[in-house]
Amino acid sequence: MLIDTREPPSSDDGLPAWEPNWAMWLRVALAIGLGWVATASAGVLAVLLIFASFAAACSAVAVVFDYWGGLSEWQQ
Repeated sequence: MLIDTREPPSSDDGLPAWEPNWAMWLRVALAIGLGWVATASAGVLAVLLIFASFAAACSAVAVVFDYWGGLSEWQQ
């Protein structure tokens, strides 16, 4: 049986619950704007704008879930 006795890190360095995450909302607005412009465009430009909109949406998700280390800190 493995029991984790480590103390969790303090959450004092995060944003307060009432403060909006402006980095995320900027990326969400960018994704929506690029998607809207992509619907008005045609051809290769529309495809590039759709890819850029998808990248901005993925970036917004990455801002919210900022820990992508996985098991990189795991030691046996």
